[in-house]
Amino acid sequence: MVMRIEKGFLHIGADTDGTTLPQDIGFDTLIKKKSDDFVGRRSTMRPDGLREDRRQLVGLEVTDNGPALATGAHVLPTDAIEPRGTIGWVTSSATSPVLNRPIAMALVNAGQSRMGENIRIWDLGAWRSARICDRRFYDPAGERFDG
Repeated sequence: MVMRIEKGFLHIGADTDGTTLPQDIGFDTLIKKKSDDFVGRRSTMRPDGLREDRRQLVGLEVTDNGPALATGAHVLPTDAIEPRGTIGWVTSSATSPVLNRPIAMALVNAGQSRMGENIRIWDLGAWRSARICDRRFYDPAGERFDG
């Protein structure tokens, strides 16, 4: 599971929910390339599926030198004073032995347009700090893949 998170590979059911569409997890280019009709195309083209503020899967860099984030912790804007108005949640989290730091993935409202944004994490009465980033932490170009 740690290697999956390092590579940014999603786990259906953990990093997605019943409202997640292919474009929310970075598969929008694949949908656009497919000229034939397919089961589910209509759902991706409905107004709700085209909203730019949909929750999208992103990476999180922990910026407070603490341990790995708790899965299920709420993601809030950096100016949040109280744990209200969540913009997403942590879906997967681990400490990477290769990178020697905690890494995580989260579903965040308009996540792709928030790259580089500092955010706050709220879990069980404690605040943490993180930054939204690409979810491919290790070998983002896929150069080390030998399939």
